[in-house]
Amino acid sequence: MFLVLNERDALAIMDCQFIVRLFYSLQSKDHIYLVMEYMIGGDLMSFLCIKHVLEKHEAQFYVAEIALALDYLHRRGVIHR
Repeated sequence: MFLVLNERDALAIMDCQFIVRLFYSLQSKDHIYLVMEYMIGGDLMSFLCIKHVLEKHEAQFYVAEIALALDYLHRRGVIHR
């Protein structure tokens, strides 16, 4: 049996240092608001837009963090698209 969770539900049950935490969510008629952990420095895409090219050790660091996060998700039956 498969259980399909939306992003909010999946984030609510995650407990991993490589995945941002969801504190709570709010919903209006037209919008859903997710109150999430503040991540100093922003996301990887913003960092790449500023830096343009990563040094080898930086790329290895971020690839390792992403791999650990995806492994955590997959072990819990969550598929990231």
